[in-house]
Amino acid sequence: MKYLYKIKKILKNEWKTAVISILCGTAVAIGAALNSYADSISSRITDSVVRFHVLANSDSEADQELKLKVRDAVIEYLRPGMEDCISREDAEKYLRGHISGINETARKVINEEGYEYDVKTELSEESYPVRYYANAVFPEGVYHSLRVIIGDGEGHNWWCVMYP
Repeated sequence: MKYLYKIKKILKNEWKTAVISILCGTAVAIGAALNSYADSISSRITDSVVRFHVLANSDSEADQELKLKVRDAVIEYLRPGMEDCISREDAEKYLRGHISGINETARKVINEEGYEYDVKTELSEESYPVRYYANAVFPEGVYHSLRVIIGDGEGHNWWCVMYP
């Protein structure tokens, strides 16, 4: 009788171990599937947008204000053509064709504000941290970017999604 009790106890413990193992295995499989799905979504997001990045000359209050004025003027300059873009590739083509106009727009604002900073505009790939917008989350990753660099470009920056 004593042995029968031990056997029952062992079988009961093995059954618990088996259930726990199955649950853990299921949790790992679900986690892997969700991670794969998240990576797939992240990849589609990073491949389909163009981010807009403006870097101030410095962190001084005046340079930070100037950065925002340049940002506003560049957005206003680009808005009409960007509204007609139907893909990231269209947006990049449009932006490439307007780099000199972006630089002119930025220089005009910089000069009107009494500064003589140089400005450089480039299309590049750039790493961004996760960013939360009103109803969207853009995951951390490497994005296609339009970068406007004012002067030394050593100040805090500003970024958003330019396309779509």
